[in-house]
Parts: sequence; structure tokens; C-alpha cells
Amino acid sequence: MSRLLESRREKDRMKESSLKIKEKERLKETREREARSSSGHLFTSLSVSATTLCSSCNKSITAKEALSCPGNCVTTRNS
Repeated sequence: MSRLLESRREKDRMKESSLKIKEKERLKETREREARSSSGHLFTSLSVSATTLCSSCNKSITAKEALSCPGNCVTTRNS
């Protein structure tokens, strides 16, 4: 009987831990979304080719990921 209770407690702890991790991920995504939209742009992550130019500095984006605002046709470095 005690093994059964201990097993249930362990499962409950794992569920709580999983829920906490998921909540932290949601908060992080919300913060990132808010940070991206703070300049009036709604940036989304985008994989780019080597020929894509940064709208801020007009240099080629060498990283594989960038941020893009489709409403304003702005593409910029992710950093």
C-alpha cells in the first residue's frame, strides 16, 4: 500500500514539475513576443539565406535565423 502511495506522490510531483516548466516556457514566449512588438513591429523568427540583407545595416545576414516583420517588409538580425 505504501508503495502505491509513494508511486502516486512521485507521479504528482512529476506532473507539477512539468506544469511549472510549461508555464515558464509560456511566460518566456510572451515576453519575447512583447519585446518584439515594442517597436511597433511584430517580429517573427525566420530562417534566411545568405543573400538576405538586414534592414537596419544593409549587410548580408550570415546567421541562419533572423527576425522579420511581414507588415512592414523589415528583416533584421536576431541579435
